[in-house]
Amino acid sequence: MLIINVVVLGVVLLLFEPTIKSDDYDLSMVLYGALNGEYSSITMYCLPSFGAIIKSLLIIIPEIPWYAVVNYIFIFLSLFFISIVFCRYKNRCLLFEIVLLPFFAYELYIRMTFTKTAGIIIISGLLVLLYLIDCSSKNKAIWGCSIAWILMGISIRSTMLNLILEVFISAFIISFFVVKNERKKIIIIKFIITVLALLFLGKILFNVNSDIKNNYDEWVTYSQYNNARARLQDYYMPEYDDFEESYKEIGVSKNDYIAFKTWGLYIDYDFFTIERLNAIASIDEMPAKSNLFDTVMKNLFSYYFSETGFYFLLLVMMLFFCANGVSTIDKSIIVVSVGGCSFLAYAYMSYLGRLQHHVDLSIMIAATVLVMYYYYKYDCSIKNKRQALLVVVIIITVFLCRFNTSISKASYYANDVENQKKLYDDNKKIMDLLSNDKEHVYVFCPHTTNFFYDCIFEPFEVIPKGYYSNLEMTNRYRIPSWDSIAIDYGIDNYFKEATDSAEILFVDSDINNGWIDVVQTFINEHYCSGAEYELVNKYGTINIYRFIDKSGDIEN
Repeated sequence: MLIINVVVLGVVLLLFEPTIKSDDYDLSMVLYGALNGEYSSITMYCLPSFGAIIKSLLIIIPEIPWYAVVNYIFIFLSLFFISIVFCRYKNRCLLFEIVLLPFFAYELYIRMTFTKTAGIIIISGLLVLLYLIDCSSKNKAIWGCSIAWILMGISIRSTMLNLILEVFISAFIISFFVVKNERKKIIIIKFIITVLALLFLGKILFNVNSDIKNNYDEWVTYSQYNNARARLQDYYMPEYDDFEESYKEIGVSKNDYIAFKTWGLYIDYDFFTIERLNAIASIDEMPAKSNLFDTVMKNLFSYYFSETGFYFLLLVMMLFFCANGVSTIDKSIIVVSVGGCSFLAYAYMSYLGRLQHHVDLSIMIAATVLVMYYYYKYDCSIKNKRQALLVVVIIITVFLCRFNTSISKASYYANDVENQKKLYDDNKKIMDLLSNDKEHVYVFCPHTTNFFYDCIFEPFEVIPKGYYSNLEMTNRYRIPSWDSIAIDYGIDNYFKEATDSAEILFVDSDINNGWIDVVQTFINEHYCSGAEYELVNKYGTINIYRFIDKSGDIEN
């Protein structure tokens, strides 16, 4: 199985270019010291315990892109552990090796993100624990290593434990209804104790890391500001046209609303204070989810048919029903339990309005792995191989037709990118000019993130220390590493000080039409009524602006 995992990794790397989400790129920037020139173990998403690992490795060998390397190591080991568990029940796991492993490899290695890495680590650890419970193993070393492995996944993305556990609760249901011997009671008790122990240890790990993070005042401030921002931007912000008078009472204009909601202009801390954001939220409370059907069920099938992992879960469920070795009733219990728990996880995230591919894929992989576990555990075999082959061909054909475009594009976001390296090289030629110009601070439009700002260094490149030390982004709300740019340049407020500034320039692209006009109106309304932007440079589709005062009316 080790050789097969190595071969699959090699094949996907030969066929595809590794890509990452912008969140991972930003994490790398903070970890590598790309903004303030200092390695950091404290980041926006991962716990400090994981950051400390990356920071330590960077100190020892700074030339290696440890963020990507460590993610790959964790993904590889997780898939290897899953393979080992399956092989404990069956020497040859062709369905997993030939069909599922390449798909998992593509989604985890090529479309890499820390959430998926955390998910597969937790899935593999829970699968090993489930195997240990089922076979009554008393090997304390394996028990301890499995729990430690899961804690590592928690340190990368703590919230993934609860979501993956929602799926693995189906193993408890299956044990209750399918296990017929006298061991049923022992298995159920062990399962409950294991889950409670994991939740307890996970909580301790989270609290310890939170205490570490809370020792840094700037990160405490970030958490406070980010909670207020997320309440509006990620969940619900009252429509301006519906509550215009209420907005005006707290000093928010239509342009302010557009600047915040549409363009991610957050970093004016004099205007977008916590108090003002909370006041906006209080204009209209978040609407109650009054109709569960409308919220969850209406988009169920259209959403699942757009999720890559759904097709492979459907595949293994159908093959499981085609196999013999387990009664139809027991197969139904297994499939309904796993499918039902997966749906509940989806429903919960849908109800919160937080459906995201990287999270939902992890749920689908967890469900797929569980069904495969019971397939191998009960030594199932497919009697009608022609029928099974037909099922495989049909589902994979539909999958390839549905996702051919996104698979063929060299971008995590399925943008029209044929060659990622060429895009990044072209971007870097422009960004190098800006990065090397330390006499100026360049304030970027957030809509440049996924095709320019976060598309300079590929996953297996180290972002140099200080490379982004003069490259600001308007939606990095109170993130200390980005705030260090203004501090280093002695800037208190980019927008207040932008007019006639010798340092502050603004950057957008041709496809961000309208952003610079919103910025100008924002400055006009709050700081300088006569400020107007002018184009000072253009590199391809990237535009550089400055603001000048044509009236002499600058607020002091």
